[in-house]
Amino acid sequence: MEGISGNPTTFDSIKNTVADKIHEAADSIRRKTESPDAPAMISTYGEQASTLLDRSAECIREFDLKQADARIQDHIRANPGRSLLIALSAGLAIGIWLRRR
Repeated sequence: MEGISGNPTTFDSIKNTVADKIHEAADSIRRKTESPDAPAMISTYGEQASTLLDRSAECIREFDLKQADARIQDHIRANPGRSLLIALSAGLAIGIWLRRR
């Protein structure tokens, strides 16, 4: 997704920054749990956690805002009653939460 001038949009910039930070966290976990003196169970869980974080980073990086918007609009058109009920419920919950603050 690009802005009018052909530069990446703010959303893309934020999306890539978040993905980079998650990837850095995965690398940090991987480095800390791969040491030779780390227990095998810690190494296994560390590798699993870092793999999941890497996958999450890639999902964030590949997220397409225009495609998500189109899917939401299609869903609303196909289910207007349910969509209205969800919107009203969310609005009510947010209103109650803000009133309590």
